[in-house]
Amino acid sequence: MFNKQTTLDLGGPQLGFTTEPQNLTVNTGTGATFVAIGTATFPTDIPAQFATNTGIVTQRWYVDGAKVFDDDVFSGTGTTTLQIANNTVVRTVFCEIDYIPSAYGLPGVAVTVGSARSTGNAINEPLRSASATLNVTGDLSIVTQPQDVTFAVGTAVTIGVNAALTDGSTEGFGYQWSINDTDLTDGTNNYGGANLTISGSNSNVLSITANTINSETSLTSKVVVSNSNASNSPVTSNTVDITITQPRAIINIEQINNTSTAILSTHNLSDGEITFTDETHPSNQICIYSPERDIDIEMELFGGKGENYTDDTGAVGGEGGKSLIKFTLEQNVEYIITGLYDEVNAPFIYRKASLIAVAGEGGDAGRLQDGGLGGGVNVSGNDGGGHINGGNGGVRVAIGEMPANGIYGGLTDNIPYAEDLKVANIYTGGRTIKCTKGIYWRDQGFSACQDIPSDNKFRLSDGTEVQNTSSSITRGFKAGYNMIETKSDAIGEGNGGSGATGGDGATNVDDGGGGGSGYSDGTATIVSTQEGGSTGPAKVIIRSASDLEEVTFTIETNTLQSNTITYELESGNGPDLITFGPLDTNVVVFMGPETVYKLKEVLVNGNPNVGVLRVTFQGTLELNDGSDLESYDDMRVTPSRGVFSGTNRYEFR
Repeated sequence: MFNKQTTLDLGGPQLGFTTEPQNLTVNTGTGATFVAIGTATFPTDIPAQFATNTGIVTQRWYVDGAKVFDDDVFSGTGTTTLQIANNTVVRTVFCEIDYIPSAYGLPGVAVTVGSARSTGNAINEPLRSASATLNVTGDLSIVTQPQDVTFAVGTAVTIGVNAALTDGSTEGFGYQWSINDTDLTDGTNNYGGANLTISGSNSNVLSITANTINSETSLTSKVVVSNSNASNSPVTSNTVDITITQPRAIINIEQINNTSTAILSTHNLSDGEITFTDETHPSNQICIYSPERDIDIEMELFGGKGENYTDDTGAVGGEGGKSLIKFTLEQNVEYIITGLYDEVNAPFIYRKASLIAVAGEGGDAGRLQDGGLGGGVNVSGNDGGGHINGGNGGVRVAIGEMPANGIYGGLTDNIPYAEDLKVANIYTGGRTIKCTKGIYWRDQGFSACQDIPSDNKFRLSDGTEVQNTSSSITRGFKAGYNMIETKSDAIGEGNGGSGATGGDGATNVDDGGGGGSGYSDGTATIVSTQEGGSTGPAKVIIRSASDLEEVTFTIETNTLQSNTITYELESGNGPDLITFGPLDTNVVVFMGPETVYKLKEVLVNGNPNVGVLRVTFQGTLELNDGSDLESYDDMRVTPSRGVFSGTNRYEFR
């Protein structure tokens, strides 16, 4: 048998890798290089010299499972070396090799037609390398910088920072806060004239409690954030200012509607008074609290004016009640203002769950008759106009005697709890309750006047937490059921006004509705209060209490006549009007230094220009009402402080 050596590769090659791609970690924004070298090996046993291996090994790179081609990011995608530019995310990489057979000729003989031969295909093509992972070391950045803070001695404040890695990982963060470039440790120490208690010095939230200060203190603070997985660690925050003051007359305001987010604001009463109306602070309830100290305040309450008759017959709605009260806003205690919106139009003031004060809304006008005046704090509502069918004014409930259970007025569709009532006659006013009952908190087993557990934010009637409200104040107000809907319906337009007790509606189209009553639980000092006086929508004004002082006018009467003497404010700080009589009930008034009143009118049985006044050497104002021309004992008014400098003038110096 004749044997002849040829260059024919009788079997295809075996593919393999002499170099596999390796895992790699690079800094964010930098490039990465992967290498994979593939080979083709032919059988060597039949016979070894016959395997010429003249074919081609090709390479193709895959990134995250997809074949890639050269562009701005990838280069060398069909070679042994892949380069990836500007890396910011983790990737997985592998290389795939293939074998392309080639034509060849006899050794030393050119390839010509009829003489060409071909290698076989690789027996294991295509072949993928092992996968390699490209890890990217994230850049560290501060997403939310700390902010300047001002707070009072005796209170605490927090300063926060939010840092992140570009690769999204959340592990490995470290923090070091400093004040005035001194690194902090948790505990109590002195910093720049302030004795501070520090916690969270190595966390993303620094807590500072100011124990004492020498005077108003200004400090600076910053935080160094580190992360071992970051290419640019550490980074330093902006420097912020920390100002520590003596406690201020600050009130924080939370306007709460039926959403999980409140509108927040702050007002410093040292900068002046603040007015709350449904236009300036639209909300179902307005929570106010003092975060730094107890604040003695004056609060003016204005019940809303009743509606005029629509056809402009000249009949007008009754004025709302008007009052000035004084009380202390206790530090970190919830106070609620509600009822300023149109459906109620009468201010209801609560300390936690308990009703403090109400000023009544005026009654609506009928076709021909005016609505009754609303009552100020602790004052009944006035009857609506009309000889027979005008609505009765809301009845005054004695100080501190508001019942626990109430009555919805005739104009609301609200359904009462089993222990409460709805008026049987829609033309009848209702009566509110002394403490809010709520819905959610009632379902949790809390009684009406009970405080809500500490660390609770404000919750809506369905239990939804209003997320940005404070959890550090004492709360008690229970939303959803407070029975302030005491207004009554009417035949025609003469609805009764809202109030602690609602006015009755008119039962004739011509007549006016009664005004709602005011109320006081006795915890606030009533400086002045009256029927009517408010000619706009419901309103509350809060200011820091001035140095008002108490003056008692002792009244003595000795007559069968009905006499009144009225003085009006000329200058200074005090109620607009002071009226003595007709009963011998002492009048208590609060007024500031240098306050002056002038005589407005003297009425005897409602008639002016009848009575005659004089002032005794002892400073007592005396009235002769004409029933006995020689006697000036029909009314005597003696002030505990200040003087009647004449019959036309009273001065408090």
